[in-house]
Amino acid sequence: MPKEMNTQEKLNHIQTEGGSVTYNFENGSKLKQDINKHVFFNEKGKKRTTDDVLNIFKGICHDLGAVSFQF
Repeated sequence: MPKEMNTQEKLNHIQTEGGSVTYNFENGSKLKQDINKHVFFNEKGKKRTTDDVLNIFKGICHDLGAVSFQF
């Protein structure tokens, strides 16, 4: 049985292989979006920290009115 990946491992996998994020809403609906690999880098091309990347997704989650998100 494969082991469950932690958040850092998931983000590393998404950065190299691509992936998506699913936003979950209170009414049970979901919104799935592909992740643009540019989210992992700032305006100057420097790699963002895991916390910075997670804060971007948390901000999007809040802006959409979703209650949670998952990779």
